[in-house]
Amino acid sequence: TVEENIRFGDITREDDAPETVRNRLALYHEMTEVLKTYYAQQGKLCIIQGDQSIQDTNRDILEAIGAKA
Repeated sequence: TVEENIRFGDITREDDAPETVRNRLALYHEMTEVLKTYYAQQGKLCIIQGDQSIQDTNRDILEAIGAKA
């Protein structure tokens, strides 16, 4: 994982360098994460747990968009 590469100094790609990861996360928080609040306030945000099985994730996505499985 990126965290392990940073922790053990085993960086194999430039975009895995600690400063690059910090910049990418800062940019995410500044420009992307704010969209969660925006869409939640409009009632348009659906949060899907992606750490479940593919079938369960697919079911939840279809349910969220009003499609039939």
